[in-house]
Amino acid sequence: MPSRFKRNLLDQLVTALTALRDEAMNLERQHAGEIAAAASDYRPSARNLLHYVGLRRHDLRDLQGVLGSLGLSSLGRLESHALASLDAVLVALHRVADRPMERPPAFELPVDLHYGPHVLVENNNALLETPQRQR
Repeated sequence: MPSRFKRNLLDQLVTALTALRDEAMNLERQHAGEIAAAASDYRPSARNLLHYVGLRRHDLRDLQGVLGSLGLSSLGRLESHALASLDAVLVALHRVADRPMERPPAFELPVDLHYGPHVLVENNNALLETPQRQR
């Protein structure tokens, strides 16, 4: 069981990350029309891009330092799976704090931690062409 100090820290982290998740999902809802207008194969990537933009609107450096000091992902390389990364850290924090985790209604990850990087490379190559080896 975490000490009172750690429990307080865990609660603060859960609150902060939940707020970031909610903001990222709100940005997706605000742009639902644009997502729907995208070709169906690109909708998961469009959703992920909005989640990423929602997270990067914030200076995450202090939060990243605390997460890293706890041995958790610092959310530093989440461009290919923004919501999945955030969700994974939230799951870990809830488990450490020994408390149940609730997700918003209709919560769905557009890409996961394994599929996201592959899609990012494919989309990048389709848009910008395959990078040359000398690069």
